[in-house]
Amino acid sequence: MLSGKLPPMLGQLPRLSILDFSGNALQGSIPASFSSLKSLQKLDLSSNQLKGTIPMELGNLANLQFLALSQNGFVGPLPSSLEKLSNLQYFLLDSNPIHGSLPSYISRWTQLRELNLANSYYAGPIPADLGKTLFNVSVINLSNNKLQGTIPPSLENMQHISYLNLSQNLLTGAVPFSERFLQKLGNRLDLHGNPALCIDAASISFSDALLAQQIHPCGSNNKPGQLAAQHLHQGSPSTVSNSARAGVPPSLGFTLTYSLRVLYFLLAYGLFLVFLPY
Repeated sequence: MLSGKLPPMLGQLPRLSILDFSGNALQGSIPASFSSLKSLQKLDLSSNQLKGTIPMELGNLANLQFLALSQNGFVGPLPSSLEKLSNLQYFLLDSNPIHGSLPSYISRWTQLRELNLANSYYAGPIPADLGKTLFNVSVINLSNNKLQGTIPPSLENMQHISYLNLSQNLLTGAVPFSERFLQKLGNRLDLHGNPALCIDAASISFSDALLAQQIHPCGSNNKPGQLAAQHLHQGSPSTVSNSARAGVPPSLGFTLTYSLRVLYFLLAYGLFLVFLPY
């Protein structure tokens, strides 16, 4: 395991394409001389003990595709010069005590595939046009920050998204996603820990996963356990064959699919129900 500081002389290697010192015990800051690494495509300094601000000079690395500074002690805000990283595909900066807002220039990284800014102190809104240009992104993790405001509907435009985590923030308003988008992501969409988020009443029929994350219907003051019961009564029973209903007492009044929903919510909320015959 390497320790000590990053040597500034590394900046004298203009043909260097990969610089990976991840998983060491390096201290200090990123040398400004790294701006001379014009051929650098991958810079991975994650899981070290680096501190200070992210140098403006990193914005000069025009060929950079992979930037990982996760699990260090960097503070913010993010420098505006990073906007020039037009070829960036991976921006991994989670688990740093960075403050400030999410810069709008992230939406101009049109080649981006993964964005991880979790476990930090970002505040303010999620950029409204974030999903309008990030057509190639598959992973976004903004969890455990202090993000505020509503979820931008544009996030649904990200055609290749396979994981979206906005949990443990201060987001408000109605979840703007369609049934198709919710079904596509399933449990790979994480919105829990945003007490002021809600589900539009028209969406309740397909929002089981959101109810399991304790996201309540808009305008409701009910507790999660009560919401589960209401959801069961409001939903439309699915059509099943007579053979599939075998063994389900008619007095219960709902189909096998409904029974499975009951079981789902019992497990999700730690509740127990006893059905007594009339």
